[in-house]
Amino acid sequence: MTVTEPGGRVYPLSDTAGSVVDVLRFAMEAAGVTLHTDCEITKIEKGERGFRLVWQGGSFDADRVIVACGGMAGERFGGTKLGYRLLEGLGHTCTPLRWSLVQLRSDNPACRSLKGIRADAGVTVLRRGKTAAASTGEVQFTDYGLSGPAIFEISREALAEPGTVVALDLLRAVDAAELAELLLARARNTPQLLMSDVFLGTVQNRVGRVLVAAAGIKASSSIGELNEKTAQKLAGLAKHFKFPIIGDMGPANAQVTVGGILTSQFDAETMESRLCPGLYACGEVLDIDGDCGGYNLQWAWSSGALAGRNAAEV
Repeated sequence: MTVTEPGGRVYPLSDTAGSVVDVLRFAMEAAGVTLHTDCEITKIEKGERGFRLVWQGGSFDADRVIVACGGMAGERFGGTKLGYRLLEGLGHTCTPLRWSLVQLRSDNPACRSLKGIRADAGVTVLRRGKTAAASTGEVQFTDYGLSGPAIFEISREALAEPGTVVALDLLRAVDAAELAELLLARARNTPQLLMSDVFLGTVQNRVGRVLVAAAGIKASSSIGELNEKTAQKLAGLAKHFKFPIIGDMGPANAQVTVGGILTSQFDAETMESRLCPGLYACGEVLDIDGDCGGYNLQWAWSSGALAGRNAAEV
């Protein structure tokens, strides 16, 4: 049984990934599939008739082989480069590998100050001053940088080359001019308040204080001292708070691999290798990666179904 979220994502009603594994395992048992575990394949040899799969404890002969090893992302959950090595050993080409759907590291000191806070924000990736990608949604501040679904969504482009900056719009409901006027109105109406409270009721209190500090304003000064230039600076920061990206949290934390075996070396209709008849590949071992939201899982299911059906045909 499944449940569908408003955004279209479908999950087991149990909310447990093991339920998906169990359904697949029971289906294999019903079909008479023999399952071998704890025997990692180290080499696939192509013979005149079929293949020989070699592991440390022996070997196994097969008429057809499907390589479905996944990618190198998520090392602690089984991510591996094995599939790339096996297919390269049979003449296939692997593109440069990196990862995506991963937390980003930044040297902006605001990250540590905002650790644990979640915010709904617009996210823009700036490369050489131009927009390379954008998303909206939840951003989570951490002591090392930025996380959350909206960050995962743009991580691929944010990591494409050095010198990238991620800009956050922390108040999407208003534009910069409207926000500056709101702050000036607050200065006129409540001049007795401190600058540390100038964003009160608009963003999370700690976020507001960090923006004031980033603008170089004394938190203990009076809101009544706020002028138009300073209000515009504060509004600009809230609408375009920049975080230089210095790296990511690595393959152990990444959800998806960018790169893989060239798709041109496989038939898109059958998933069979164009170089090695009888050999199939599916999922993340191939050079395909998608956005956050289940697209990579869908590719795994769809390509796996294609490979399985075609490999089973006599």
